[in-house]
Amino acid sequence: MAGSRIQTARHRLAQTLVALLGATAPAAPIDALPNQAVLDLFNSLSAHDRRHLIAVYERACQDELAADTCLAGLLHDIGKVSLSGRQVHIHERILHVLPIGRHPKHCPRVSGIDLTRHHAAIGAARLRALGVSERVCWLVEHHADLFTADPQLQALQIIDNATL
Repeated sequence: MAGSRIQTARHRLAQTLVALLGATAPAAPIDALPNQAVLDLFNSLSAHDRRHLIAVYERACQDELAADTCLAGLLHDIGKVSLSGRQVHIHERILHVLPIGRHPKHCPRVSGIDLTRHHAAIGAARLRALGVSERVCWLVEHHADLFTADPQLQALQIIDNATL
């Protein structure tokens, strides 16, 4: 369990470094998205998050995962932006992986740390409200779970953790 937390922290810090470099995101694979509202939500994410989601989606498709799993790969971090357009900032990504970031006084309501910590549940709820299939929503909601018996979710987690 401790090794898993250390591995997760290293991965998140590497993602933060990539985000700091600030490369532009490629265009979303529009044909894969179920409707315009989901596309609009996707486009409201930071360039780094969009780039990561597209990379996870492409890898899931290359690995010939189920169509719902590929779509979940494209949408799994959709909860990292608030409905008002509030995004997770670089310092919040760093605080999230450090013990100080877990203290309530460092987590004001609707902060980027809250978005980071609860993005899976937030994203799944939004996608359900936008009419996305329950299987995709379930995969999004559980993509950050530590233990799962679902082979498609396991494959998605492996790809997510290997993709900056």
